[in-house]
Amino acid sequence: MKRILTFLLALSLALSLTACGGKADDNKGKTDVTMSAQEILDTLKEKLGDSFECDVDGTEDSVSGYWGLDMRQVESWAAMSHSNSALDPSTAVILQVKDGYAQDAAALLQTGYEQTLSYSRMYNMDLQKVLQARLFVNGNYVALLILGAAGDWELSDEEQAKFAAGEAVKVDAAWSGIFGSAENVIVIPEDDGSGSGGFFDMTVEDIDPELPDGSNDPQNDSQKDSADSAKSDSSNQNSKKNTADSGNSKKDDAKRDTEKKDTGKKDAAQDLSANDVLASLKTSLGSSYTSDTAETEARMSGYYCLDMSRIESWAAESNASSSLNADCAVVLKVKDGYAQDAAALLQQSFDQVVSYARMYDMDLQRVLQGRLYISGNYVALILEGAKPDGSASAEEQAKFAAGEAAKVDAAWKALFGSASNAIVIPAESASGNNGFDMSDGLEG
Repeated sequence: MKRILTFLLALSLALSLTACGGKADDNKGKTDVTMSAQEILDTLKEKLGDSFECDVDGTEDSVSGYWGLDMRQVESWAAMSHSNSALDPSTAVILQVKDGYAQDAAALLQTGYEQTLSYSRMYNMDLQKVLQARLFVNGNYVALLILGAAGDWELSDEEQAKFAAGEAVKVDAAWSGIFGSAENVIVIPEDDGSGSGGFFDMTVEDIDPELPDGSNDPQNDSQKDSADSAKSDSSNQNSKKNTADSGNSKKDDAKRDTEKKDTGKKDAAQDLSANDVLASLKTSLGSSYTSDTAETEARMSGYYCLDMSRIESWAAESNASSSLNADCAVVLKVKDGYAQDAAALLQQSFDQVVSYARMYDMDLQRVLQGRLYISGNYVALILEGAKPDGSASAEEQAKFAAGEAAKVDAAWKALFGSASNAIVIPAESASGNNGFDMSDGLEG
């Protein structure tokens, strides 16, 4: 009886908040809220307390790059995620946008959410919380919120779903407290039949939506410092790489005559379309080319965040079972001045693939042999090669993967006269997954 009374009280409160929100509807979706995105995020953190598990601030590069947002259309923004995002999908992205951009921004957040959901379904990674994500559009304010305390993994799927739904009610109440309404416009894509679980509608169950007492711990700056330190380590790694390249200048000088002979190949390649390049790679690699599904332009602009107006031609393929096979071949022929920017975006995507490969030891050694080529206005990210024997040791798998990568180098060099790999392997976390440098002792 007590729980029923609590639910009825919460329902009454929700109805009163909805009534307040009616004024916003009468004003064509606009509200009198004048808060910045950061102020809204701070309010949510305070109201949600322990149900707000994000602990790392987002950067403008991550907001514009990962989500594909046009920051020129954003008045203010605030974003946070979890420091261990590979295991905890907690996300808060809040935007105050300019007139006319709200729906576009919401569509981009929806696209990013679908990727999170895909991985969550594949690995059953806090799935029920992800299925309770909130996408709010209130006037010029747009937000994607995947929040709530972590559920008990030992509970059944239905029990976890009920808990997650209860946490999501807290998010609704917190957002309604600011805007007077909390209409969730998230779209849950259909499950592909992998058996990872489905969505449970808990809107009419016995849920206690009581918000926690304002026990809001200060943000953990040490974790942010740790993330900054990791970036610093990665920069140092790149610096060491550049130093090593400089130390090899004598060797480069020795190759100069050979490179001159390849000039004709480079010039000839300038007339090739991206599709011509990809077709040539497929022919050269044969059974070592393992992608089998053509990508779409929406995927190129959405997932890779490429500016398609600056690309002359493109061709891209991946594996039909991309959640298990990291194979991909992305070839771009870009306009003058865009090669480095395009390469940086492909590198960003590669970093994410490496993160998942390390976390789940998913084809790790082959992923670590990824190739990023920049040859004039041609840019390519290539993860191809036959799969090593899964029963072999990690070192044996690494050697095999490196041999397959050497074939990729040879195929690219045949077109452009050189195959300098510009990929940067992200610094490894303390997860204990190790890669192997197998560049020594390989022919090719």
